[in-house]
Amino acid sequence: MKAANKDNNINFFLFLVLTVLALFFTYFDAIVNKIDSTMFAFSYKYGFISRGFVGTVFRGINNLLPFDIMNYKGVFVFCLISTFIYIVLIFLFYILVLKKSDIKVKKSLKYMMFFFLLFAIPIFAGEENFGRLDIYMIMCSITAVMLILCEKIEWIIIPILAIAVMVHQGYVFMFANVVLVLLMYKALMGEKKDTKKHLFLFVLTFIIISGLFLYMELFSHSTGKDVYEEVVNLAQSMSRDGYSIHEDVIDKEILGIDISANETAFHIKNIFEFGVFVVMMLPYIIIVAKFFSRLIKNANDKKQRWVYIIVLIGSGTILPDMLFKIDYGRWMFSVIFYYAITIMSLLALRDKNVEEQLVTGMSNIKKKGPISLLLLIYPIIFQPFLAIYISDITSRIADVIMKTCHVW
Repeated sequence: MKAANKDNNINFFLFLVLTVLALFFTYFDAIVNKIDSTMFAFSYKYGFISRGFVGTVFRGINNLLPFDIMNYKGVFVFCLISTFIYIVLIFLFYILVLKKSDIKVKKSLKYMMFFFLLFAIPIFAGEENFGRLDIYMIMCSITAVMLILCEKIEWIIIPILAIAVMVHQGYVFMFANVVLVLLMYKALMGEKKDTKKHLFLFVLTFIIISGLFLYMELFSHSTGKDVYEEVVNLAQSMSRDGYSIHEDVIDKEILGIDISANETAFHIKNIFEFGVFVVMMLPYIIIVAKFFSRLIKNANDKKQRWVYIIVLIGSGTILPDMLFKIDYGRWMFSVIFYYAITIMSLLALRDKNVEEQLVTGMSNIKKKGPISLLLLIYPIIFQPFLAIYISDITSRIADVIMKTCHVW
């Protein structure tokens, strides 16, 4: 039985490798665009500035190498290697979850893993997000989640999440939620001897990343004017054409200039496109809603019910980004990431109620016959998720609606 299960897992992961290759090379544009290449010009050479961590690492590697990588080719190769590491981390997470989960949910888990890859690979292969700082934030979250699942050296979660905020302060809204929710889950639902430890980790992590966020937003621009020209010149030298840079992000992060006035038109389209996306994703929204409804209804007690409510609303940390920022493709992926990683993690933690509701949900989906297969592959039409706009198809539909309503 164990040998058969091992063979099944090997075959499954071979299938996933082929899926990743097909997805990556289908959507790979082999381009680091100007906003993502500009990020590599930011480093702590200019002080403890916002979004300076990756550029600092890149500069440090350059200092160690016998050749210069402070150019577009160096940036491109660095992004390619980073994407490979990101994919490896996803696979390591999958292996860990399958190893720790109950045998009765493994088949359902494999469907979830395949489904998540349909979103997770194309987004960082396309031009808009290849090399995007989000990939490093996600790597931090996945690493932290694996430490929680393994219950090994969990205190390292604190510096890992601090690093994630130094990569991009938007981490606190986008990808920190999955780690904080799992720490809270462990504090409330884990063994009593570990309650204080996980509660302490939750509180200290929350305080540190919140403090770093406030610093990066409010106090990290003091040396801006002195280094502005140098950052611009460096960004140009690492851009694809040797000239094009993202001036808005330099103005915001180096000079501290509020660029929200430049984003009004995008916000208007975001509203329409988000509506289109919600309608097109309704089958999955209904499935997730029913799953959590059953989960909360079948909770053993009031405490467990509140834990599941916390898990349900954990993705709500993205709301400030949705209200004040414009990158809805990134925001929607962060929501999908949250629910996929969190539910898989709860299965790895052997939450019996989550197991039962997942099996029930999957059984109900399979009863729909061919529609169940369609639900598994339907996300392909959205790929790849973009940055400001969610996807090509939702963007085009939103354009039609806005023109018809004389909004655009």
